[in-house]
Amino acid sequence: MNEEKLKKLEKKIRDEHLAKIYEQVIILFGLSIIGGIIGYLFCKDNQYPIINGIILGIACPWGYIFVDKLSKTLNSLPAINDLYRLVCLITFGIYAILWFIIKLVLSAYAGMIVGPIIAIYYVVKIRRTWKDDYSEFAKTRYYIEYPDEKTNYSIKNNSNTSKVDNSLFIPKYEDEKYYCEMCFKEITREEYETCECLCEECYMDIHTDEEGNFREDYYKY
Repeated sequence: MNEEKLKKLEKKIRDEHLAKIYEQVIILFGLSIIGGIIGYLFCKDNQYPIINGIILGIACPWGYIFVDKLSKTLNSLPAINDLYRLVCLITFGIYAILWFIIKLVLSAYAGMIVGPIIAIYYVVKIRRTWKDDYSEFAKTRYYIEYPDEKTNYSIKNNSNTSKVDNSLFIPKYEDEKYYCEMCFKEITREEYETCECLCEECYMDIHTDEEGNFREDYYKY
């Protein structure tokens, strides 16, 4: 492996991770600005304290992350999920709309508490991403990013054979660790070899078409 190319690939992977974090932060700030404007207009038309409306509007998107996560956790309980579906069915979906409005109101107040915590979380996450070592991830993607070197490697090591052994191209390290190319979680060597360098979940997802059928000749991405 070319050390210079490996370092460039490591930087590319870090930049990809940072880009996802920055995207989430920008979206949150954008929604906060929109929420602040809506809060200002609402309070102005209804003669409520404008500063309160702006603060609640800004805090709403940050609080919604917490409220929505809590709602999904509770909804994962079979009893609560069945009750929610039953009420929605009886009210012809009106309850679902009301519950969304209630979530927005709760989010506005929750955001004033959890908003700063989430902001600190993103700051820490960005700093940690800058410091994290992505050399192992870079090694797993090296021959995918630079397939010409993979070909040269195979020709050099298989000059006397007509059939190329694909196992030669699987990166091996001293600690024998393998990582999924999509979600970057650690996987077994068997998964790495049989699932196209992916974990089983990502492999199933990428080969499942829009109708939910698994097809090895179909690629979602």
